[in-house]
Amino acid sequence: MTRSFADGLESRRRDCYAQAEALLHRAQADGRKTLTAAEARELSELTDTMRGLAAHIEDVRVDEARAGLGAYAHLSKSARRGRANTGATVAPIGFDPEELRHAHERLCRGESVRLEARAFTTAGPILPAELAPWVTELQHEGRILDRLPAIGIEMPSIEIIQVNSVTGSAGVVVEGQTKPEIVPQATPLTVTAYKVAAHVGLSYEALNDFDTFSNYIRIELQRQVVMEENQQLLYGDGSGGATPQLNGFFGASGILTFDATTASQGIDAIEEAIAAMRVGASLHPI
Repeated sequence: MTRSFADGLESRRRDCYAQAEALLHRAQADGRKTLTAAEARELSELTDTMRGLAAHIEDVRVDEARAGLGAYAHLSKSARRGRANTGATVAPIGFDPEELRHAHERLCRGESVRLEARAFTTAGPILPAELAPWVTELQHEGRILDRLPAIGIEMPSIEIIQVNSVTGSAGVVVEGQTKPEIVPQATPLTVTAYKVAAHVGLSYEALNDFDTFSNYIRIELQRQVVMEENQQLLYGDGSGGATPQLNGFFGASGILTFDATTASQGIDAIEEAIAAMRVGASLHPI
């Protein structure tokens, strides 16, 4: 091994460090405190490469130091005056490059060569696990209420007028003929608002030491509330915990259901569902 080879490894490690630093600076410039999945993978790969290069550079430096111990014998002028030689002169620790080339040629010819295998000690088993810069998130459905018309209220309930049906119908009349009368059947309806809530507790250390985790927990808390809100909108409180008990869309009377498994496939099933709603004096609510 020559010093130029070790210097090349050092240069490559500096390049990896510069790439990792630039990646983090880009995320900071975008105003983000967390990395995307692709950025996290790239940062992990750069970190592993730098760790491997550091270990390789250390081995190369050790080999270079061993090979260069005999190179300093000429600095001692006393050796030429008849004084005892040093251990580096009598028993140098290192290999002549010519000897290494000769051994390589013999191995290529299939001949036997005496090689020395050095024992080594690794710190891998005692090193702590590296903490990933991201959190594996739970997956949730979207919010149903974002796809429905909604209004805000200031009080715990709101009264609306609901028209359930209309008697009579319009018709074609001639001049002077009595026009047909229609009578809407209106019913007042009071709608009560219900609160969906939850809370989560985090330690002081988690809030200060791991921003990615604490930020995710805040987002997950919102998703859990949305998940319960979706449950109440679709199915209601089946356990009867709310007073009065909530029914949900699938438990309310007058809402049509359509089983696509018994209908045609593809766009035909959508057309059949639309036709099923176009029945009676008015369209059925979706």
